[in-house]
Amino acid sequence: LIEAIYVGDVTDLFIGVGINTNVKEFPPDIKATSILLETGKEVNNDELLNDVISKIDYYLSLKEDFEEIVGKINNYLSIKDKKVVITRRDETKVECTALFVDKFGRLVTDCGIFEVEDVLRVESK
Repeated sequence: LIEAIYVGDVTDLFIGVGINTNVKEFPPDIKATSILLETGKEVNNDELLNDVISKIDYYLSLKEDFEEIVGKINNYLSIKDKKVVITRRDETKVECTALFVDKFGRLVTDCGIFEVEDVLRVESK
């Protein structure tokens, strides 16, 4: 989950992260995975949390180079150039190709720009 607030020349970026670590299975109607399922290895959650916090601290130190941060987000964006189904707040759905996240935290697609607060869910196809 990415959200940005841009006022004048000041931008605040909020990134929410969920990491499934030692989950062995998911209900069949949920498209998800975990580190355990991907690697076959259990994860020490405390060590992973420390690693994640360390990376967050690093990116916070780059606050003067906002373009680099947005570039990194887009380098690792799992849905980049993929077909996605976007469920809007009014529960209508639209199928698009995800292109990138802009400096405002919006998802830019081939069928429009979507604000975080207008989207309930994004699913890759």
